[in-house]
Order: sequence, then structure tokens, then C-alpha cells
Amino acid sequence: MNVPSAVAEALGDETVSATVSLKGEDALYVTPTRTIHYGAEGFLSDESVESYPHEAERVTVEEGRRKSTITFDYGTDGTRSLTVPEKYVSDSLHPILAGVFRAREVIEPGETVSATYRFGELTLVVTNRRLVKHVGAAVWDEEYVAVPYESVQGLETEKGSVASQLVISTPDRTERIKTPNEGFRRVDETIRDAIYQFYEVPDQAAFEAAVRPAEDEEPDTDEESTTAGKPEPAESAAFVSAVDTASILDELDELEALLDDQETLLEEQLAAIEDQRSRLDRLRSQIED
Repeated sequence: MNVPSAVAEALGDETVSATVSLKGEDALYVTPTRTIHYGAEGFLSDESVESYPHEAERVTVEEGRRKSTITFDYGTDGTRSLTVPEKYVSDSLHPILAGVFRAREVIEPGETVSATYRFGELTLVVTNRRLVKHVGAAVWDEEYVAVPYESVQGLETEKGSVASQLVISTPDRTERIKTPNEGFRRVDETIRDAIYQFYEVPDQAAFEAAVRPAEDEEPDTDEESTTAGKPEPAESAAFVSAVDTASILDELDELEALLDDQETLLEEQLAAIEDQRSRLDRLRSQIED
């Protein structure tokens, strides 16, 4: 790979794992330990090289109409900010988050990051072994949720009028991945493909067969004969209580989904307002010019 001499000098013995071309000859060179921003020499600026270590506790993005700022928060060591053209922010975040995840041991050595998605305050990172979900103002911090594919026992799609969600069931909890309908199909297919490949199955039916509990097999007839006629255990009352609790939790999930629908609609309306404001600004600029 050909890199500018200034970048080659900064790299030392490190290798470049990903490159993101920016405006002109500017670029990001991502290594296993850091992201290097190269600014080419221009009419009003000199050639520059800046390094951003991946050992960050938090990554945030502030988007503008022309430029976006990616900030690495190193806790007590302060913050470092990287500015990229707005249209390249998604391309930049993908390898940067992969580098941060490896440095922070969110993912394992050899684990590959296949896709990164952002929808408002929801960030999804799909690897070949797990799904990483973060909700909040930051793109990522230590309050993330990771769902290893080896723990997935159920996979369902729930469609809505404005947003839809992929429901992922594990022994510990149910994780709902809700996204606007215009981007849902891409997210749904990416996550499903990653999980199917992990289990080495071609489709949903084969996946369900692969994760079906062994208890679903027909019981041994000898065992049935020895247990027949025994009275119901006292713990059966507790089982009834557990079922009731589960139904309440399901109802809470439905209410939460309804609130998420309303929140998504509000976000879309706010985005439409912002688009109109941008259009008004452009018209004013044309008038002033």
C-alpha cells in the first residue's frame, strides 16, 4: 500500500488495516492501535499528520452540515477530536469503532466487524461473533450491550407502520433492535446473515432447528412409566406465578415498543424541520449573493 512519506514515518513498524479517503488527498489510516489523520498540503495549509489512539473510553460524533467531529474521550487523559467531511463520517466510524473495540477488548482477536449502523441515538455494530448495541448520545461508551451469537435462541421480526424491530431472544433477556422502516431491511438481513453464518445454516428454519433445546426431543418411554402417577410437585404453584410475570413483561415490552414508535415518528418530524431550515438557509444565501 502506498502511503505518504509523512504517514510512513508515523507508522513505524505498524501496518495499516483500513484506509478511508477523504476530501482531495486527505485520508485516514487505521492501524490496530490508532487512527492517523493525514492532511495533504494545500494552498492555505501545510501537510499534517495527527494520531488518535484507540484506547478510548468513549467515542462521540457531532455532525454539522459540512463537517463532522469525532471525539475520542480518554477519561482522565482528556479528549482528542478529529474533523472529517460530513459525507465521510459513516465510512470513518466503521474502522475506528473496530479499532476501539479491539483495543478495549469488546471483541476478540481475529473477530471481524462486518457492518456499522447509526439511527439517531442507536448504534449497532455487527461482527462475525456478536452484535454490539449502544443507545445514548455517544456513539459508544462502556454502557454498551453485547449479544454473543452463541447465546441466541430466538430470532423474530416485528413490523410496524413507522419502525420495525428485530427481536433477539437469549437465556438471560430479550433484545429488541428497532430501526426506521427505510433502513430496517438492511439491518435485519445483515444481522440474520451473520447469525446464520455463525451457526453454519442457510435460513431461519435451519437456525431454529440448530438452537432447539434438547428437551424438545421425545422423552424415554421407560422414564415416562416410572414417573406416571406421581402427584404434581409443590413447585407447580411457583410455575403459575412465573407465567403471570412473563405475561406482564410481554405487555411492558409492547408498551415500550409503542413508545419507541412515537419517538421515531417525532425524530422524523424533527429531521424534516431541520431539512426545511437548511433549505431556508440556502435560499437566504442565494438572495444575499
